[in-house]
Amino acid sequence: MENIDLHKLNYGTEALEKFDDSNNYFQWLYQQIDIYINDRIIEVGAGRGHLTDCYFDFSEAICLTEFDPNCYNFLKSKYQSIGKIDCMQVDLENPSFEPRMSEKFDTVLSCNVLEHLPRESKAISWMKYILKPHGKLILILPAHQFLFGSIDEYYGHYRRYDHSSLCQNLEKFDFKIVKSFYFGKLGAILWFFKGKVFKQGKISDNDVVLRQLLLPIAKLFEKIIKLPFGHNLITIAEKP
Repeated sequence: MENIDLHKLNYGTEALEKFDDSNNYFQWLYQQIDIYINDRIIEVGAGRGHLTDCYFDFSEAICLTEFDPNCYNFLKSKYQSIGKIDCMQVDLENPSFEPRMSEKFDTVLSCNVLEHLPRESKAISWMKYILKPHGKLILILPAHQFLFGSIDEYYGHYRRYDHSSLCQNLEKFDFKIVKSFYFGKLGAILWFFKGKVFKQGKISDNDVVLRQLLLPIAKLFEKIIKLPFGHNLITIAEKP
């Protein structure tokens, strides 16, 4: 990719390295979506491969996209020995609608990416373009605009997401909503206090350690508390 606009790289990538040892959390997250992932998958905005590590053994062919050059080079190096994994550098604000990409993938997975784009319509349109008919789009996004705070601002987020508005937006692109739910109730509470009450900026190493320590409690919270809120909104939609 040529002419990369460095001003677009405030995508929170500096935080990704902190989560390299958070395998247990990403496995838990993956368990929420694993039944919807099929043979040929493209992960849009794969970061450092935290979710990729959870599923690459079970997929026939995988394409990982990234815009940030550091993450893109990291992914190429990390997975260079795995023949079924390809890496692409894609700018979601100006994605390429190449004929060779049309209706190529069974599953499009994107985790915490769209919130970094000032306009998301091109990205959603491209995700639909590269999906096969009846393919699944899986979006994991930060939930609830009322949780938007100093941490979101620090990492260049434009918005957080709610169930009704996201589903309405996807339906404008003719997607059929298969399932949409909030996930990470304890995480939402912690995010509120850190980002809204205490005005914390970037995520610290201690935050990552705390999340790992609290993971068993977070899982228990998820089972007990049935109210519709969470740190993330997970939505699965199907292309016609």
